[in-house]
Amino acid sequence: MAHRASIMVKLAVFVVPLLAASIAHGAWVTDPRTGCKATNPNPKPNETITWTGECRNGLTQGLGAVIWYKDGVLGSISVTNYTDGKWGKVTPAERLQVLRPIAGRGNKAAQYGLGKLYEYGRGVEKDDAEALRWYRKSAEQGYASAEFKMGYAYRHGRGVSKNATKSVSWYKKSAAQGHKSAQNNLEFAYQHGKGVGQDYAQALRWYRKSAEQGRSSAQYNLGYMYEKGNGVSADFDRAKLWYRKSAAQGNKSATKRLASIADGGFKVCNKSGQSISVAYAIFAGRKNSAGKSLYESQGWRNIDNGKCSTLWSPPLNKGNYYVFGQATDGKWGGNHPFCILDNKFRLVETQCGEGFKRKLFNKIEVKSGTIKYTYNLNP
Repeated sequence: MAHRASIMVKLAVFVVPLLAASIAHGAWVTDPRTGCKATNPNPKPNETITWTGECRNGLTQGLGAVIWYKDGVLGSISVTNYTDGKWGKVTPAERLQVLRPIAGRGNKAAQYGLGKLYEYGRGVEKDDAEALRWYRKSAEQGYASAEFKMGYAYRHGRGVSKNATKSVSWYKKSAAQGHKSAQNNLEFAYQHGKGVGQDYAQALRWYRKSAEQGRSSAQYNLGYMYEKGNGVSADFDRAKLWYRKSAAQGNKSATKRLASIADGGFKVCNKSGQSISVAYAIFAGRKNSAGKSLYESQGWRNIDNGKCSTLWSPPLNKGNYYVFGQATDGKWGGNHPFCILDNKFRLVETQCGEGFKRKLFNKIEVKSGTIKYTYNLNP
């Protein structure tokens, strides 16, 4: 959820042991104004800095801020305590000390960083209203992470009254710049009609953008939309693909959905004591020119005693499912007539044609969207 500013702050605390290796490989970044160099644990092409602290022997020294630029465009800001160009730890109070004057001069990255200190009460008393004030200053300059924070504040009433419409407006600005969390929250708004008209197609679009950037929650939500057929044709292969990506990042909900799909569908279980041949069909969703319903033949299955067979994969959205079973010593059906051959069905007619036999199928009603249904063939 955080942008580069918070990422680099964490690095200052946690990755110091890696710096020796970075320096050994020449991972430096330079302030072009002064030629002052600092270690750069994650170097990128065309990346430069502005260093606000002391420079000694061409190396950053002491407490200060590194303002990061990529291709000349402001990115994030990091506060650290350098020793001969090497990163060092800082306290929240020191971070506040460094960021406040830079934010006061209008630096949008520093304004965002200062807002976070107030939001979480780091080095200063927690104050949602003051956090929002700094986030707004940054967001009004187009800083994506601050725009996201504004959307979040309006959505949850953090330092301001809840306003779903304003929340969506800020999320849109942030999402358009590629902010993964904003994209995910915007998708949720479209999916559930929160602050904007419900629109599954838009939800799917933004979920995909966020999911493709690797956000686990978006991958889960995209999988769910494919599973349920919201805004897209139900596709369990794609649902499983996105669930797997999300589950690989530790998303427990995705793991559960994968297990549910794997064990789901319309199952017929044979408990009759003998092998049964099962014929099955569904309504084709249309009628012929004579106004008679058309049904899709799904074929036959031979199910041994004590075994189960999945006839339809989830989700079960057809409404009615038709099953007929026959064995040497019995039949399993209902009152819905089909004319059948050994390997296919035909339209239900008043009289079956030559070579066909009339069989009474059991019509089984299943609530649309059901994941798992079991039909038992008992003795």
